[in-house]
Amino acid sequence: MSRARNELDPRSTKYGVRFGLHLRALLKNKKLGSTEFLQKLKADGLDVSLATVGKWLSGDRLPRCYDLESIGRVLGIRDYRQVLPPAR
Repeated sequence: MSRARNELDPRSTKYGVRFGLHLRALLKNKKLGSTEFLQKLKADGLDVSLATVGKWLSGDRLPRCYDLESIGRVLGIRDYRQVLPPAR
């Protein structure tokens, strides 16, 4: 049984929160949970933990620049910059 994620304020100006919301939306569109997402990242060669993925989703941490390419590949996004939230 999965835990409910903490609510994030969509009006937040904090970049980490905006990233977390955007990544949540990307995962929802692909119908991926955080555990499945983690497995796909590991299969792509990215060595991160479930705790790290959770911090990305909660807005507490941003992925490293070179992790964005792997995240993009896993999500089927050609341009890794689209993993980042849109500019305001």
